[in-house]
Amino acid sequence: MSYRVLATSLKGTPGLTSTVIRPKNFVTVTALLTALAYALDLKEAAAITSFALLCIHLTVNLSAIRLRKKMLGSTGFRVPFYPLIPSLGLLSCIILMFSLPQESWVVAAVVMAVSFVFYLLKRKSLR
Repeated sequence: MSYRVLATSLKGTPGLTSTVIRPKNFVTVTALLTALAYALDLKEAAAITSFALLCIHLTVNLSAIRLRKKMLGSTGFRVPFYPLIPSLGLLSCIILMFSLPQESWVVAAVVMAVSFVFYLLKRKSLR
């Protein structure tokens, strides 16, 4: 059910019109997270999860700043107290990321490297 809600919400999003949400992707992610929870100490798993969430919030704050600049004359996208709130959010995410243990940085680097390889392979197969 959740993948249908996500797919419906992304349907009209510019740049994501070709996004296909499949249940097998959610099963894969759930299986990986379950394996992570069993393989690692709970403290390490929590640090990795915190790092991932901070990366997401960092991206959202950066996107809010960039979208506001891009849509300057538009009345459809507003950020309260622009650029103070997104900048403070960006800064707080960076500070909190540096307070996390080194294991979360290592895992994030591995995940990003693997994701980049998958991206290149998928991009090559689409040509």
